[in-house]
Amino acid sequence: MKIALTQMDVAWENPVANEKTIRRLVARAEADGADMVVFPEFSFSGFTKRPREFCDAPRRERELEFLLELSRACTPAIVAGRIAPACGLPRNNLTIVRGGKEILSYDKIHSYSYGGETAVYSRGERIAVSEIGGVEWGAFICYDLRFPEIFQAAARKAEAIVVIGNWPLERIGNWFTLLRARALETQCYIVGVNRVGEGGGIVYGPSSVVFGPEGDRLTPETDAEVFCCQIDPVRVNAVREEFPLRRDRREELYRTLLFRDPEDGRIR
Repeated sequence: MKIALTQMDVAWENPVANEKTIRRLVARAEADGADMVVFPEFSFSGFTKRPREFCDAPRRERELEFLLELSRACTPAIVAGRIAPACGLPRNNLTIVRGGKEILSYDKIHSYSYGGETAVYSRGERIAVSEIGGVEWGAFICYDLRFPEIFQAAARKAEAIVVIGNWPLERIGNWFTLLRARALETQCYIVGVNRVGEGGGIVYGPSSVVFGPEGDRLTPETDAEVFCCQIDPVRVNAVREEFPLRRDRREELYRTLLFRDPEDGRIR
């Protein structure tokens, strides 16, 4: 499966401009023969603290409708980050569409309280895995990368996991370290796609990357706006058979290791 990774300069809080960029980069990816093209977290707005401005009426579900319409006219599956409406606070969502249909929808489980995300976005409660192009895909968003438990849960089925981010340049070393660690731990392909440019006073740099199921980096350092990488689920199965890491996990035991207060039973 051929994956096109983007390094998109997301126009700050400007969905119309970003829709034009997304259309252009999807066309580039399709011309390169990609089966999937991946955009960063908050593909339409950047990491805004004003999500209601971009998901409530009259713009309700505009971002999803745009992606569905675009996917009807192109071959690759499209992975993008969007702001999705909810009964309460809006959701930080990752959507995968293909052929005019939504194939996977994931709401970010771990909101970034340090950056103010928890105050304006709701948190997801479910892991999502779906088959696309003969590969079982899991999906997470940015800060989720710091919480390995959900990656292990997804890897029970997933052969590749995509992580979309708005990860600041000043901490980009952590981005690469954590992506590689998740690949080694899960024996999955990990596809990390980050934005570039500046938004909301935060600077981002070229850092989209793919790590293989043995932690090997499969893509070069580049400032290209779009570049491709081949992944093969057969390799995942071969790595897991040769080094059967998962059979040594003790998941039933792990559930008992959280410290509970002897008086009220709460996890501390």
